Amino acid sequence: MSDAYIIYLEERYQGEVYGEAIFDAWARATGDTAVAEKLQVLARLEREMGGRLAGELRALGRAPQADPGKREEGEKIGGALGGAAWPGVLDGFRSQLTPLVEEFERAESLAPEGKLSLLQDVTAHERALLLFADREGAGQADALEPALDLLRSWET
Repeated sequence: MSDAYIIYLEERYQGEVYGEAIFDAWARATGDTAVAEKLQVLARLEREMGGRLAGELRALGRAPQADPGKREEGEKIGGALGGAAWPGVLDGFRSQLTPLVEEFERAESLAPEGKLSLLQDVTAHERALLLFADREGAGQADALEPALDLLRSWET
């Protein structure tokens, strides 16, 4: 297994810890129940992806540990977002996610034989977050469908 692949998995795992903390704290901080429910789905997407990455790291003999600093930083950001205007936050969300999806697509080349599907799922989960922001910003009722579809596919 290449060092670059393992480092990427570890970085993505910490990113999932961070993302889950943001969405969880944001869901608790918002006064809008409908928004909180959406954010809880996104937190679940991050948690499930993090679990899949942690499983791969364990299979490689690593012991993934959530970085408390990442969790704390995510909680701070999520708490601050609780009072922010939803449309503006979605715009910022899209601007941050677009380059990440592109970066994750490029990183799929790090996958050793038989591991491409995991890295494709990393990209797909980030793309689902981006699609959520796009659809939610456009007022589409199905904004969560890409995230829910991905979660359902991981259950089988």
